[in-house]
Amino acid sequence: MAKFMVLAFTNPIAGKEDEYNDYYDNVAMPVYEGVPNTKVLGRYKALDMKSYEFAMENQWKYVSLYEIEADNIDDHFKEVWEYIEKAKAEGRYQFNEFIDKSTVFEPVFVKMVD
Repeated sequence: MAKFMVLAFTNPIAGKEDEYNDYYDNVAMPVYEGVPNTKVLGRYKALDMKSYEFAMENQWKYVSLYEIEADNIDDHFKEVWEYIEKAKAEGRYQFNEFIDKSTVFEPVFVKMVD
């Protein structure tokens, strides 16, 4: 099985940071922790600093990290969306209305060497 890393970079809507964080802590993370073959590694808030002087400016306030083990990442994401849809139908999940959708960046990486 291959290992993948998903980094979900997000920002709250201006003036809605408390609501944004409350949603993640009390709605999203409990649901995401139940996604099969997915390990929630945590949420992080960016510091106002650069590791290198030549590095680009950070555009995001928050990142969530997820490790996935799957034979086929496309099939895994189909399962994720089925799981999320079930959670929605059960009233346990809805998309975070406090995310600035114009800034969402969610790259997926595959582990190169074990």
